Amino acid sequence: GGIVGYNNYGTIEYCGNQGILTATDINLGGIVGRYDSGSVAKCYNIKEISGTDNVGGIAGFTLKNVSVSDCFNKGKITGSANALSPGGIIGGANAAMSVVNCYNAGVIKYATTDKSVTNAISADSDVACTKCYFLNEEDAAGKADSYPLTSEEMKNTKEYATNFAGFDFANVWTFVTVENNSYKYPQLQGITFEIPYELGEEGNPILINNAADFATLEGSDDYFRINADNIELTGAYAIESFYGHLDGNGKTLIVTNGTAPLFATIKSGAKVSNLNLRGNIVFAAADYL
Repeated sequence: GGIVGYNNYGTIEYCGNQGILTATDINLGGIVGRYDSGSVAKCYNIKEISGTDNVGGIAGFTLKNVSVSDCFNKGKITGSANALSPGGIIGGANAAMSVVNCYNAGVIKYATTDKSVTNAISADSDVACTKCYFLNEEDAAGKADSYPLTSEEMKNTKEYATNFAGFDFANVWTFVTVENNSYKYPQLQGITFEIPYELGEEGNPILINNAADFATLEGSDDYFRINADNIELTGAYAIESFYGHLDGNGKTLIVTNGTAPLFATIKSGAKVSNLNLRGNIVFAAADYL
């Protein structure tokens, strides 16, 4: 594990992993690799973890009737040997154990297959949840007593008592709302952190200054902002598929003798706003004009 390899009657609390972890063997966790006894509470992982079997955001493998409480994972978790073994909180278990008041906001993958719903907390049948939550934009059903929340619900600082029912925001959980912090989901009191926005994230959008810049929107899920006014688009300017966010910033794009809309399709979660269009477009035959 990132912090402890083997927990045998020890206590692990108020620990966080912000390092990328990779293993070619079994039992890899962001906090602890193998957890047989003792306690694990108030810990987090926010970085990518990849291994073979029993790979978890907090614990790779648990052997006895133990519990993990008040923990969260935001890192991508990947396992390659067993479809049940990568888990947002627990990879695998060999006896009944419990996960209490935890959430997962990371992508979970078995090889290249997305398991972000079935393995959001853990896919192991020995793992029982109590008031756990996972990031999902489509209200998909997870393990019993684990509930999907959209990104907006997870970062809602006013409705947290409803969205994260069971979480103790008076003594354990909190939000870090400083302007430059890109991590908007709940954190643990006493070990909060700040992550500056990277280019293309909400607080640091990619600036569009010309037609070549506009073309980079194709297939992207990044955040963009139009920075220059009256950008002229000609030729094959249309964006076939867009997954990200474009803030037009009140600017105007000019299309002369165009034959298609600016965006052929915007996908689920995409957003285009504050944008003006000028010029002329003569649409060709298509399903959607």
